[in-house]
Amino acid sequence: MTCPNCHQSIQTETHYQIGLLVWLSAAFLFFFFLCCTCLPFFIPSLKDVEHVCPQCRSTLGRYNRI
Repeated sequence: MTCPNCHQSIQTETHYQIGLLVWLSAAFLFFFFLCCTCLPFFIPSLKDVEHVCPQCRSTLGRYNRI
């Protein structure tokens, strides 16, 4: 894609960030399986994804799981 800030042709970098789905999963596991509470924090498919331009480091978009 073309970055709207620096106008370079790029392929975005993705960064995973802890979002609402991770916290809800951790709360669910806390109430039903106390020993597995931290497990959702290590699963990338539960985290939100942020797309960043590798040239100018501006945030281009964010995908929230919830």
